[in-house]
Amino acid sequence: MQIIFYLIIIILNILFFFNLNKISNLLNIYDLPDFKRKIHKVKIPQIGGIIFFLNFILYLVFDKFYFNELQGLSYFVIFFSSLSIFLIGIFDDKYNLNAKIKGILFIIIFFFTIIFEKNLSINNLIFSISEFTINTKSFSTIFTIICLFLFVNAFNMFDGINGQIGIYLIIIFSYLIFKNLYLNLSIWIIISLLFFLYYNLKGKIFFGDNGSLFISFMFALLIINTNNRNLNIYADEIFILMMLPGIDMARLFIERIYNRKNPFKADNNHLHHILNSQKFKYLPLLVNSCLVLFPIIAFSLGINGFLIIMFFLAVYFTVILINKKKQK
Repeated sequence: MQIIFYLIIIILNILFFFNLNKISNLLNIYDLPDFKRKIHKVKIPQIGGIIFFLNFILYLVFDKFYFNELQGLSYFVIFFSSLSIFLIGIFDDKYNLNAKIKGILFIIIFFFTIIFEKNLSINNLIFSISEFTINTKSFSTIFTIICLFLFVNAFNMFDGINGQIGIYLIIIFSYLIFKNLYLNLSIWIIISLLFFLYYNLKGKIFFGDNGSLFISFMFALLIINTNNRNLNIYADEIFILMMLPGIDMARLFIERIYNRKNPFKADNNHLHHILNSQKFKYLPLLVNSCLVLFPIIAFSLGINGFLIIMFFLAVYFTVILINKKKQK
């Protein structure tokens, strides 16, 4: 049955990407160049999330009857919450929704997801150091909403240059395979990502908000479920997986507020912008990939999670300072 599932996934991806131009013209969802922040000079389809959402629906069907990886969760809640996030992304890509409206919609969806599926509420945080535990049950709903809101936004902001989000996701889901978590889900995502990266690196397609919002939300739900079921994953380990997008977003927000700017208004101050080089165009991808991969490897080798986070922060801010000085 697994072979049949993967064959269908591959066929779906082939059909989607071979008909990319037709689908793009039908939906008319493009990222237009602005000759300021954006590097591309022609309109590019931003419908990458569509194939991942279609694959996800197929996965839910197979998981319900065969894989049983989402054991204990409501497929109804997962499907409709994911669909809602995906549709917000579609409408945002097409009509450029107001940030406040999006934020309110996110909070509403997160709230009802947690209310209807209690297993998706963060009830405790177990750290790798002596398995120190923080009980969050008394404020789990608000804490979970805040975590979801921050990660979904951080992930969306991280989707800034071709290849970056795809490589990040391949690393993350490869790690889930290494941990023996959600094997079938992780494998189909990696298969789809390889198709996506081929076209994305050629500048033929973007994830769009429909892709980044949907995948980040789905990944966050998986991690919360894993944490709640105590499936061999720690709170500091989760933070390390999500660290680069999260830290980069936090720095941007702090700098924008300090400079009396709108924290939600896009600029050219992301790490990938700062690392942008005329001599080696893949420098941002290389540095970002190392900043994601090396902390994960270090944690897998048993190095203290707190030390990894401190070392990461030192390296991250050193890279920022050095490259900002070069720009001056």
